[in-house]
Amino acid sequence: MVVVAGLVGGMERYSSGVRALVRLDLHTCPLARVSRCYPGLEFRIQEKQMLPSSRVLASLIVKQTGETGDFFVSLNSCQEVKSLSLLYIGNDHCKVRIEFDCTSCLLFKLNEDLRISSDCVYYRDGGMLVSFSLHSHEEFRRLLRYLKEEGVEFQVLEVKRHGNGFYGGAYEEVPHVNLTMKQLEILRYAYRSGYFDRDRKVNLKDIAEHFGLSPATVGVHMRAALKKILKNLI
Repeated sequence: MVVVAGLVGGMERYSSGVRALVRLDLHTCPLARVSRCYPGLEFRIQEKQMLPSSRVLASLIVKQTGETGDFFVSLNSCQEVKSLSLLYIGNDHCKVRIEFDCTSCLLFKLNEDLRISSDCVYYRDGGMLVSFSLHSHEEFRRLLRYLKEEGVEFQVLEVKRHGNGFYGGAYEEVPHVNLTMKQLEILRYAYRSGYFDRDRKVNLKDIAEHFGLSPATVGVHMRAALKKILKNLI
């Protein structure tokens, strides 16, 4: 089932970026596959980092239910899951750190093929809800075309204009940071891939290969972006 809810036509008037909330059938994702066995399960993915080895390192915030423990046991037994560790346990939710192979995952393929990455991923009511921040309505259309060509079942739940055409996230808290789109793309990818972690997961060469640029060019973009951010904070 492909449902766009009459929203695509209305995108013509959007000259800036857009945000889209899409319900996706991620049957190739180990998280989605295991989750289908637990109807009352709810979780969200935080601090997602794409690793060079075609793996994802992420935190899961999982709602505490009678199924939570069984969900972790099943997840840990998946061939794609390389590590699973408990970070926090509370009365209403718990947090785990997971590393898994994502080569066949649709979200990984979107990042590789279209350079489109998700902002937030939620699981509830038996499905994955994925939030995307996109440069323009044309990129939104490319996303929809890709999903159709891949035969993915999806439903567009919401589309909103994104004021400055920037990607979402922390940059909205610093509205006067006028980063170029390339600076923002590189900085965001570097952060998500673990470039700024104490045990650095990627280096400039890895980031450069991802964008098809030289390490020197990536370094110039990153320094310029960080200088603009610091100028507005200090």
